[in-house]
Amino acid sequence: MPVKEFPALLKALAEVPAELNTRLACYWTLLTACRVGEMRFATWGEIEDDKQWAIPAARMKMKPRPPGPALDAGAGRAQGCRGDPRNPRR
Repeated sequence: MPVKEFPALLKALAEVPAELNTRLACYWTLLTACRVGEMRFATWGEIEDDKQWAIPAARMKMKPRPPGPALDAGAGRAQGCRGDPRNPRR
C-alpha cells in the first residue's frame, strides 16, 4: 500500500462497525507492523513506558529483534483497552 493512502485507511477503519477491541487491534497491527499473533498475545508488561514494545523471543517466529517503538499513535489507541474487562491480558 502506498504511504500516501495510509491516512485514508486509518480513517476508513475508524468507520467500520466493529467492537472497540477489534478496531484497536487493527490499528496496533498496522501502526507497529507486527504479526497478528504478536499483537494477539501482547501483554502490557511488554510495553515499556508506553514507548517501546519488547516481544519475548519465545513468541517470535524468527530470531529475536531489538525492541520496536510502541508508536505514539499505536500506544495512544491501545490505551483505550487498558483495564477493559474484555481484555484479560492487561
